[in-house]
Amino acid sequence: MIKRLLILITLLLVIIPGVTSAQAAPLATSTLGAIGGTLVGETINAGVTTLLVNTPKHGQISVVISSGTIFVRRLNGASALDELSLNDVIAVKGSFATGSTTVFNASAVKDFTIQEGFTRAVLLVTKVTTSTTTTSFTAAAMHDRVSRLSPFSVGTMVTVTVSTSGSTLTPVLMWSHFKIVAGTAANIHAGQTVTVLGVYNRQLHTYIKTIFVRIH
Repeated sequence: MIKRLLILITLLLVIIPGVTSAQAAPLATSTLGAIGGTLVGETINAGVTTLLVNTPKHGQISVVISSGTIFVRRLNGASALDELSLNDVIAVKGSFATGSTTVFNASAVKDFTIQEGFTRAVLLVTKVTTSTTTTSFTAAAMHDRVSRLSPFSVGTMVTVTVSTSGSTLTPVLMWSHFKIVAGTAANIHAGQTVTVLGVYNRQLHTYIKTIFVRIH
């Protein structure tokens, strides 16, 4: 009897670890709640937006954005996809796609690079003026689908100044062949829709510090 019991225990010790490890492998990826890293790219394919994020633990991950994905800033202020900029540090909640360790479905994205105090505007450019060190443009505020308190009403005329030289060079992002790429102030033209993020002076209706401009 004792001999049979010892044999049974030995078989359990051999079989159970193998079963446990086989089951644990997919669970380790499918139940991961968050990843973090640097945003290095953004693409659109068949209407689906994917962020490319370099992570210290998992390498480069493709983060799939859905209509239900929530965006917030560093201090948890409401944000949006068009507030994200290349090289921003972000954290993403969600889970890896079934059977994948490189595709991550995002339920929420937090951008640690942008503060809640920055003002966001979606604008229609009406006039562009250039100088040796800056490019300024006037634009009309458009309907903003992000629900938050805003100093703009539709049609409000706003002035935006973009630095084009020195260490304070303002990043400009634009779409090219279905992916977001770095542009320059020379790519900003009248008639374009842009998203602007920065410090806004409500009395002067002017951005006194522009964090970035994103051309739609």
